[in-house]
Amino acid sequence: MLPKAGIPAIIAGIPSLGVELRAICVILISACSLVVVPDAFGHEAPPRAKLEVNGDRDKLGTWSWSWLYNGGGGHCAGTTADGIPSYEPRASVDTLHSRPRIYFLRDQHVRVTGFRAYSQLDDRSGYPTGPSERVDSRVRRVRSGGEVVGWELRFRTAVVDVRYFDLRLAFAGDGSRCRNKGSASYAFGLERE
Repeated sequence: MLPKAGIPAIIAGIPSLGVELRAICVILISACSLVVVPDAFGHEAPPRAKLEVNGDRDKLGTWSWSWLYNGGGGHCAGTTADGIPSYEPRASVDTLHSRPRIYFLRDQHVRVTGFRAYSQLDDRSGYPTGPSERVDSRVRRVRSGGEVVGWELRFRTAVVDVRYFDLRLAFAGDGSRCRNKGSASYAFGLERE
């Protein structure tokens, strides 16, 4: 059971940890808690996303994002979150040439600003390393009852063993003064069954 003072008290109470290691722990805990923030912010953060592979869908979270929105009283506000990519979910594909889809669950237009595939992660940092290739993708509107309710990103990829993807997006504003717009980075992996 956690003491009433919470996680910072636990970290500070471990005398064997050096100052640098305690700082790293605080940063990691903060970063992990920020990954779920977009769901709590609603339209003040990037839309929720789902990765679909072989008919199965899994939540796809952002690891870094920034957003500009109407803060009320005629003022604009902004929020930013930064974390460490985990390349999860790591979805299984059943064929060499896979056609995954990513759904963005809001009517706001999505534009791909970067999409790269890697075949390995650095053992120490966990970031992609080695050669990468650009992933061609296509974005289309998802409609329901004549209204745009979201966006679908389709792409093709060859998965021999494991592929790690880094996807960077921009979201168009809604026309208001503060435009309700921003950017986000997503990371995920695909592995061959």
